[in-house]
Amino acid sequence: MNNFFKRLSLPLKLLLLILFPLALVAYLSFELYNEKSKKVDLLAGYIDRIAEAQDISDLINALQLERRQSFAFALKKDIDSRSQLEAQRPVTDLAIKNLEERKDSTLKDFKDYTFLNNLQNTRHAIDSGASADLSMQYYTTSIFRLNTLNIILPVGANRYLKPVYGDLVAQKLLSEMATYLGIIRANFKAKYGSYPAWPRGCK
Repeated sequence: MNNFFKRLSLPLKLLLLILFPLALVAYLSFELYNEKSKKVDLLAGYIDRIAEAQDISDLINALQLERRQSFAFALKKDIDSRSQLEAQRPVTDLAIKNLEERKDSTLKDFKDYTFLNNLQNTRHAIDSGASADLSMQYYTTSIFRLNTLNIILPVGANRYLKPVYGDLVAQKLLSEMATYLGIIRANFKAKYGSYPAWPRGCK
């Protein structure tokens, strides 16, 4: 090997002295870029997951409002209840569409899992005079199942996500509390005909 380098011309030796450090710098730069790219992809995945959780929460809220309006219409059958129900349904449809447009594989068949594929049939039944219990049971089941799709992934040892992980978990718990509170209130309303007299802000 020494004889090989001795036979090299001086310009070639100088060129090799330049190329070796450049190759090392290029290799280290590639490794650093690759590591940073993985971190960016991880953060982007969590950001997308947070946005997805918000879309799920928006759909849950829309279904809760539609459940309330459907229940009121089933009881009253008046023009005011009908107009409020008709105004809410497009909001629910838009929330469903937003969730459908997401590319998450876990949401591939979410309409089957949450029975939202039967939403139009349920609406038709409500419009045709179905009982209030039917709408209450259908929407409550869909809302409950939707809430199970709202998952916060663990951050592991990622130091970039640990500061916000507690906030994500708290948001998830608050969402679950609001969902279950809505279910309890809806069941109370279905049985007793009015909402429980809880503190202001719980309605």
